[in-house]
Amino acid sequence: MDDGAATVVGSRNVGDVYFGAADDGLFLDLDVLAVGPVAREVSADFDRYWNSASAYPAARILPPVRQDGLAAIAAAAERVRSDPSSAIYVEAVRASSIAVALRDATLAVTLAPVRVVSDDPAKGLGLAPRQELLWPALTQAIGAPRRSLRLVSGYFVPTVAGVEAFADLARAGVNVAILTNALRATDVPVVHAGYAGYRAPLLRAGVRLFQLHGIGRAPPPKLGEGTVIGGSVGGGSSASALHAKTFVVDDERLFV
Repeated sequence: MDDGAATVVGSRNVGDVYFGAADDGLFLDLDVLAVGPVAREVSADFDRYWNSASAYPAARILPPVRQDGLAAIAAAAERVRSDPSSAIYVEAVRASSIAVALRDATLAVTLAPVRVVSDDPAKGLGLAPRQELLWPALTQAIGAPRRSLRLVSGYFVPTVAGVEAFADLARAGVNVAILTNALRATDVPVVHAGYAGYRAPLLRAGVRLFQLHGIGRAPPPKLGEGTVIGGSVGGGSSASALHAKTFVVDDERLFV
């Protein structure tokens, strides 16, 4: 039930590997738990998408579900519930610091003004006016960096225009640092192929690049001026991959 009291916002998908419940990998993400009016704003935005012309009823896409199909799903759910590893995971979640703090009403919160920005769902149909897309709204909400920009993206492909924008910031004295996946960490190698060619011009412009590699393994040689840290679920050779998409401007404003 949606009561509009709290919302969790982030880039995490629904799947074992995104919640630390898989044995073969982990996606590293960042979520925000928010309470107050922003929860109702997020709920309204979800409904805007759910009821938009870009959304289709499942019955128009999927075949009808047979009764024995429902029984198979119920049986599969019961097998997961009775699996000993499931009990271990549930207990780990119950004992986690955030779960304990929520139960004890001791969770520390940060009071801050919050804005919800999103694309017009008509974008999927090519009908959204440019001024109603995410980027103009985000630019207005976040503002231009004056001192620093910290960007985290598991799928970072800046394009020529992006390189020029980051270079302009660096030339203006803004400390720009970017963290993304190394090849061995990415689950989408084609994305890394799109990013790799932009590394040298970014470094020459004074942008610092950081790449996530294999956690628990010795890091490979440093990449230019950037530091390479300790990659993938799917396409690479590591057990973990960066999945978060967030940035911080001037250590004052955060987008998740």
